[in-house]
Amino acid sequence: MWPTGGDARAAGNLRSALWRLKCAGVEVLTSDKTTLALQAGIVVDIDVICNWAEQILDPAAQDAVLCGLGWRMQSLDLLPGWYDDWVLLERERVRQLLMHALDAMSEKLLRSGRFAEAVESAIAAVRADPLRESAQRALVRAHLAEGNLAEARRAYSRFCRLLQDELGVLPSAEYLGLLGGRGSSGRRPASDSAS
Repeated sequence: MWPTGGDARAAGNLRSALWRLKCAGVEVLTSDKTTLALQAGIVVDIDVICNWAEQILDPAAQDAVLCGLGWRMQSLDLLPGWYDDWVLLERERVRQLLMHALDAMSEKLLRSGRFAEAVESAIAAVRADPLRESAQRALVRAHLAEGNLAEARRAYSRFCRLLQDELGVLPSAEYLGLLGGRGSSGRRPASDSAS
């Protein structure tokens, strides 16, 4: 928490922070000479988010968990400004968990006939990672399920151009087959003026 100044300085800062919390009547931590822990009953946002994502990924997930993703998207930026190795790895683990949950959520919403919410979930995933093909597939599928071929074609074309421009590659055969005869030649689409 205090990377500059050495271990002795960090320990002093920790003692001072604990003392200030106690003086302010903030009872969130418990400590003894060797351990520091959260008090029982303290809710941590990252635990809530990860539990939600794990519920979404559960094949037996109930429809009740398929809602409210706005606040979860902020969780993709876990401990911003921290660059310690453990933070980078944990940030990526949480990001991947949430991205998989958004993909699964979009698919489950599609199966439930909740097309607008499926589009919203897929857009959230695309916004978080525009080069993630599974999110782009979910978006095109959701537009098609809604009966919005023009929206599906726009999203399809935009992703093909993005991959070509950023990486110099085409999407997978699975992606290229999404429109299957509904205005797709299976090649990189010509420029869409509506994008």
